[in-house]
Amino acid sequence: MKKIITLATLFGAIILLDGCVKQNAINNTSQEQPEQTVSEKSCQKDDDCACGRHIDTKQCFFGNAKYVDPNLKPCPDFCAGIDGRMQTKCIDGECRQVKVGVKDTAE
Repeated sequence: MKKIITLATLFGAIILLDGCVKQNAINNTSQEQPEQTVSEKSCQKDDDCACGRHIDTKQCFFGNAKYVDPNLKPCPDFCAGIDGRMQTKCIDGECRQVKVGVKDTAE
């Protein structure tokens, strides 16, 4: 009789723990938001765009700010242009370089 009670208790504990583990797995997946991949040139507003050195290639680059390393040496002629009149802006969901004073014309 003791063996039956022990087995029943053990079986009940396993079912209870299995339910808790499944519930925790459900709670964890529902709270986590999948990270959206942002392309190198995509943007929604001007603040999403930046110019500087690419985080991977270290080359001068303009595009989404997530791909620009702010700690690396800047690229003044590349980013601002020789005459200093270029800016990086978000136009139609894409980061582009435009001349200051010229209405959103991509160079």
